[in-house]
Amino acid sequence: MAERLHGDRADIALQDRASIEVQQIDPQVFTVIGLVKRPGAFPYPPTSRYNLLDALGFAGGVDEMADPRFLRVYRRTSDGRIVDTHFAIRGNLPTSAATMLIKPGDVIAVEQTARTRTNLILSQIFRIQFGAMSYYRLDSSGDD
Repeated sequence: MAERLHGDRADIALQDRASIEVQQIDPQVFTVIGLVKRPGAFPYPPTSRYNLLDALGFAGGVDEMADPRFLRVYRRTSDGRIVDTHFAIRGNLPTSAATMLIKPGDVIAVEQTARTRTNLILSQIFRIQFGAMSYYRLDSSGDD
C-alpha cells in the first residue's frame, strides 16, 4: 500500500474489492421564509423525506393574523434555472400540495400581498387599542 501525504491527509491505495463510503460534509437544508411563525433554514438529512406540510410545520405554521392565501416553492433545476410553483392555502394549510415532496435546497415562501399587509396592520391597530383600553380601565378603576 503506497501513501502520499497532502497536508494533514494521506492518499491511500485501495486493495482489490475495497470500497470507500463518502459522506457529504455540508448539511443539506430547505428554507421557509415569509409569513410563518419561525422562518429559517432547516436540516434535510439524506435519509429523510419531507413534504410541504412538514416544511410548514418546521417553521411553526403560517401566521394566522396575516391569513395568507398562497405560497410558492422555488427549486433549482439540474440545468441551473430556478422554477417556482404556486399553491393555494385554505385554512392555514396548502390545498393541493400537502403531499408534495420538498427537496434539499428548496425555498418555501409564504409571500406577502396587499391583503396580508392590511391584515397585519389591522391586527396591530386592534391590539394597540385593546391594550390602551385595558390600561385606561385599570387606571380609572382606582378612582371609584
